Amino acid sequence: MASLDDIVNVQIRLNTSYVSTADFGTILIGGVMPVGKTVESYKSYDEAVADGIEDADTLACIRAAFSQDPKPVRVKVAAIIGQSDTEMTRILKSDDAWYAMVPATEDKNTIMGLAAIIETMKKIMIVSGHVYSDFTSLNDALKAKRYLRTAAIMAGTKFASAAWAAKCLSYSAGQESWALKKLSAIEPAKLTGQQRKYIVDDSNGSTLEWYSNDVAVTAGGKTAGGEWIDTVRGRDWLENYIQTEMTALMINTDGKIPYTDRGIALLYSRLQSCLNEGVYRGLIAEDTENDAGDVIKGYGINVRWANEISANTKASRVYDGLSFWAKLSGAIHVVKITGSFVN
Repeated sequence: MASLDDIVNVQIRLNTSYVSTADFGTILIGGVMPVGKTVESYKSYDEAVADGIEDADTLACIRAAFSQDPKPVRVKVAAIIGQSDTEMTRILKSDDAWYAMVPATEDKNTIMGLAAIIETMKKIMIVSGHVYSDFTSLNDALKAKRYLRTAAIMAGTKFASAAWAAKCLSYSAGQESWALKKLSAIEPAKLTGQQRKYIVDDSNGSTLEWYSNDVAVTAGGKTAGGEWIDTVRGRDWLENYIQTEMTALMINTDGKIPYTDRGIALLYSRLQSCLNEGVYRGLIAEDTENDAGDVIKGYGINVRWANEISANTKASRVYDGLSFWAKLSGAIHVVKITGSFVN
């Protein structure tokens, strides 16, 4: 019998190599681990206890994280407390599958050492305090360094940081604000209006406070350097997403991406797809219209086509003709409404 291959021969190659993206949803608690353990991952508080963790502050952080709704899928714990700066750096960089570091301590010297390390990484650190004088001393020191990757929150009990990080990292990057969040199992701070103003308005700190008899939410949401935490996380995510998507395109394209308008169009299309994902997630602003009906774009892409690239640059096989601008969607934290009655 004749084969269909004699008429039409079909062969399908699997050009679908997967390029993994960074983890933007896992917290790493820097605490005290059993002897012989450096970094471990746990799916529950009980699992951490069963693994031999006994340090009270480390367990308090783990409990605070797993008390949130929704619960984290997992929490990582690393042997950080009591280590030298060199050893802390080595441990933090030995496992990259986490995004927010939460130290199981309120010790100022330890936190300042960790903040310097985190500033060199594409990560963030969330710290907390529950005594006003100690917290403001720490927060003022972080602000003086203008650390853009460390944020501090004050509450009425220890380790609101673990609860706050677990709550906010449950949202995809770009979809969250770190203000107006309810935290389970954490007592709100009792502050005067002047104290609250100093922390939130003057010092780039955050608080968990009562706003009525039955509503306690976070206020603030900035890093010590004055940037919104969600903006830092969103930027890190978008940078990583573009990098991994472009890499996947170049690896999985059959043969090569030619240094022609057709090849550049492939790169342009993938960048556009990445920015559209940023819009979908809520990081980048959607297109709007002004009063005249003109479309105000949320982002734009600048591209140089093949005939705009020099022969020497083409010979190097490096293409640097893509750039973009984007408007952040931001978030509303405060609403002010005025009105009047008329006859």
